[in-house]
Parts: sequence; C-alpha cells; structure tokens
Amino acid sequence: MLRLMWILKICVHRCTNPSDIILLDFLYKVVKEVLAKREVEKIISNLKISKFSVLIDKSTDITRNKLMCVLVKYVSPNNGQVLTQLLESVSLDAKDCSASKLFESFKNLLIEKEIPITNISEVPLLITLNCICHSSALVASKACKQLPSTCENLIRNIHSYISGSSKRCAILREFEEFFNVESNKLLKLCNTRWLILQKCVARILENWEILKNYFIVAVVEDKLQTAEIILDNLNNNKIKAYFLFLKYVLNFFNNFV
Repeated sequence: MLRLMWILKICVHRCTNPSDIILLDFLYKVVKEVLAKREVEKIISNLKISKFSVLIDKSTDITRNKLMCVLVKYVSPNNGQVLTQLLESVSLDAKDCSASKLFESFKNLLIEKEIPITNISEVPLLITLNCICHSSALVASKACKQLPSTCENLIRNIHSYISGSSKRCAILREFEEFFNVESNKLLKLCNTRWLILQKCVARILENWEILKNYFIVAVVEDKLQTAEIILDNLNNNKIKAYFLFLKYVLNFFNNFV
C-alpha cells in the first residue's frame, strides 16, 4: 500500500498533462486517506486479539528524514496464515535516534493505536551484545581514519570517474586487453558494507599499472583536474605503500569475521 502511494506521488510530480495530474492526485488521496487507513485498521484489529512479534528498523528517505519502520508478524485469526505487515512508518527526531528514543516512539505508537502492551516486558538489567562482525568493522574503520584520507578518496574517485561512464569503462577494458589482464569490475566503496574496503584496495592494486596508463591518456584527452589528481596519486609511492599495508592488515579483519 505504501509502495503504491509512493509510486502515485512520484507520478504526480513528474506528470505534465493537467488532466492526468488531477487524476493521479485524486488516486493518491484515495489510496492514502481511504484504502491505507482501512488496511491499517484491519491490522490493528488483528493485533488486538493476537500475539505478534515486531521487527523495527530505522532508515533515511530521499528527503533525509529519519523514519522508523515497524513490521508486525502474526497468525491471522481469519485464515491461520502467517502474515508480515507494515504497521507504521514513524517520523523520528534526526538529532536523537538513540535506542531509548526508538523504544519510546515504538511504545507510544502502540498506545496511540490502542494495541495492548500487557505482554511487553521491560527489562532494566538487559545486556545487549553487539554484532561481533560489525564491531570488528568499526574497529578497522576507526584505525583507518589514522591514515591519510587520500587512500579512501582515491578509491572513490577512480570508481566514480570510470564506472560513471560506459565509454570510459570500454576504454579501460581495451587497456586490460592490451596488457593481457583479466577484466575485473571496479568495486564501489560503501560505508555500510564493512568487508568491502579490503576488496576495493586489492582490486586497485591488481590494476595499478593499468590505471596509471589509463589516466596518462585521460589527462591528455579529457583535460579534467580530477584525472590529474588521480594520476598524481597513482604515481605517489607513499600512497601505494599505504594500499599495500591496508591490503595486508584488513585481510585479518575479514578472516576474523
């Protein structure tokens, strides 16, 4: 239901025909004010008489607003099917998204919807155990911040410079064929995927000489400052030494997790 509302809202903003805009806006309001409300009412009525489990996660939408998505899983009292449904997307205060605030928002949601919370047990002495893989990644990330930011910037700049253009990707493949090297896709550095940094570093090192030759040509043909900066970094032996160090030490973290 929310996905349908989102699609209709996008269509309203992108549509240029006035009559179509009016129709789409009408459909959006019908879905939001009538169908969606009715579906939520059905879920609430089921939760009032059923035991259910909850899955909560917070996310950021395209407008940078913080949201808490509340999913509920229960056995339907009508047909016995196990259902997983979205109860609500709760807007959060982006300045404070601590665990206590999330719990407070969740509890207020249940009270607002008049869903019984008598089965909820609050445990003041609860001990939380963080994901050991994530904790290890945070340790590695913190340690990497002591190194020059040039290393991480080089990975990002190379990927965005080449992978953002099909023409440049094709030219890079020509260089790989010329040097008789297996073609490998450049990896994108992503903060939320904590095992990717070592793989990105290794991939850059595998193609170091190819990339140097590629950007020698790119500096002449593209005449862009970004290409010049990347080439200067690739010609810097200190930066390559940092890459070799990262490839070695990050491998221990990857094997650990």
